[in-house]
Amino acid sequence: MQIDAVVSNANVKYVAFQVNGTHLVTAKVENGKATVSIPADAVVTDGCNMVEVKAMDDSEQYIVNDKYSDPGNYNLIHSNYKVFE
Repeated sequence: MQIDAVVSNANVKYVAFQVNGTHLVTAKVENGKATVSIPADAVVTDGCNMVEVKAMDDSEQYIVNDKYSDPGNYNLIHSNYKVFE
């Protein structure tokens, strides 16, 4: 299965894809899109799946959302998610 993420923020150079909370893979952003291939055993066939995409910089470090983070306690990263069957 292929999963694509469209990226409009020029600071995002990589995207981490986490499927169903376990399968994690990173892809480089090229021409405004990051794409990964997910093995069949990473998704369920009898229900819903979820992919969370997480923004990363050119050093493959998560980009922290400073507005909603509390340094020293927790850091929220720029991310989004999609549920699919």
